[in-house]
Amino acid sequence: MVDKSKSELGRKRVADLIERRTFEEIKTAVEAFLAAVDEVHDELNGMLVWDFCRRLTDALTAWAEPYTTVPRGSKLNAVIVPPEHAPLMLLKFSLTVDGSPNDIVNGLKKFIGRCDEFVPPICGAITETEISRVLNAAQKAYRLVDIVAPKEPLKILRFNYSHTVYNSQCGLSDNPDCPATVLLYHPKASDVHDRVFIFAHELGHALHQTLTGDVETAPEGFEKFHESVSAKWNTVKEMQECFADAAALSILNVKGLGAHFPSRLSIDMSPNFARFLRGLCESALKKAGKYTEPLPSPNLMWQAKLYPPR
Repeated sequence: MVDKSKSELGRKRVADLIERRTFEEIKTAVEAFLAAVDEVHDELNGMLVWDFCRRLTDALTAWAEPYTTVPRGSKLNAVIVPPEHAPLMLLKFSLTVDGSPNDIVNGLKKFIGRCDEFVPPICGAITETEISRVLNAAQKAYRLVDIVAPKEPLKILRFNYSHTVYNSQCGLSDNPDCPATVLLYHPKASDVHDRVFIFAHELGHALHQTLTGDVETAPEGFEKFHESVSAKWNTVKEMQECFADAAALSILNVKGLGAHFPSRLSIDMSPNFARFLRGLCESALKKAGKYTEPLPSPNLMWQAKLYPPR
């Protein structure tokens, strides 16, 4: 039988954590939760630890419920998580909902370490309007959202922080219903890293993961660009960045978004890649049973001669 007073301690720690919004607050609340777990760890054959961890995952799942469906009126299967909710959503993504207490505790400890990677914002962040414009462009040209989010909505987390290492990240998973989550931070250097291009680049990584199931593998046929254009790579990491950059350039090839082409990049863009990307996306749609008509023919407005991967 679970000690009700000890169980109440777990309930209070979870209730407090769910109300936190900043990384600083959440880190403190997670540490308090882990201290409570340590306090009951050896009692009642672990029943209280199970109780604490299940309360936490259930509470996070309930809290995140509004972001499991797209907003009313939206034509795209995507949701934007605002800055005030992004840190707690990242915590949720850090935990295995059906995992053991040990899995949950280890996930919480790793999250505490990640909190120190976030610092006050340095440059201006991408806006919801800019995100929507890029998503609409990617969907119109390549039906990219249909491909990267076949069932569950693509989740885009906007953070009111800069990151010590990255301007953005694409969280990959083996969940076929939604293989990727995009994390958008305040860029560290606005003169080098355009925030709109950064988002389009992460969509390129999401597409890569969806097409191959493993970003260590180049999308079928992409190797030919190693020789046919100036998209040279010597490592898997460089291949990944080349593909994401090329996809971003193709996505932004519409009126009003060309201004976001960065001054430094990894490839010599050519119409060949846009046509290649169109073929990849049509094949993916056919494989998923979602192909209804040919995608629009690429009509590149420019070419950009760019340089080795960052």
